Amino acid sequence: MKKTNQIIQFLVGSLSILLLWCVGGFANMAYFNYDMQVYTPIVSLVAVTLIAVLLFVFTFVCKYKSFNAMYIGAVIATALPVLSYFLSSIFSDDGNILSWIFAFTLGIVLYPFSRLAHEAFDGISSFYFYFVDERFIEPQSIAFKLTIAIIISVILYLIIKPKKHP
Repeated sequence: MKKTNQIIQFLVGSLSILLLWCVGGFANMAYFNYDMQVYTPIVSLVAVTLIAVLLFVFTFVCKYKSFNAMYIGAVIATALPVLSYFLSSIFSDDGNILSWIFAFTLGIVLYPFSRLAHEAFDGISSFYFYFVDERFIEPQSIAFKLTIAIIISVILYLIIKPKKHP
C-alpha cells in the first residue's frame, strides 16, 4: 500500500478489527439449539483474543512500514466498542438526566458497538461457565483487560522507532 492512500489504510485497519467484533458478538447471539448454545462462546473467546493479538500485530507492522492511518483505524475499531460498553454501563437506565442526555445523543450512535461488545463479553463469560470452572466471570473485567491491551499497544507504538525508508 502506498503511504498516500490514507483512506484505504484506515479502512483495512478498522474493518479487520470490526469484523472480529461482529463475529464475536453474533456468535454469542446465534443460539439455534442447545448444542450451539454450549459451543458458540468459544467463537466469542477466539474473536476477542484475536482482536487483541491483531492489535499488537498492527502495532509492530504499521510502525515498521509507517502505516499510521492503518494503526489509528485499528485502535479506534478496538477502543470504540470497549468505550461504548463502559459508557453504557456508567449511564445505565437509572432515570437521571445525564442518562437521558447520553441516551438521546451519543448513546444512539454508540449503541451498535456497545451491543457487539456486550454480546462478545457475555460469550466469553459463558465460555468460562461451560468449559472452565462452572462460574461466570464479569464482562467488565474482560473489557478492562482489553483496555489495558489498547494502552500497551499505544505505548509500544509510541516507543518503537520506525524503519528508515530510502
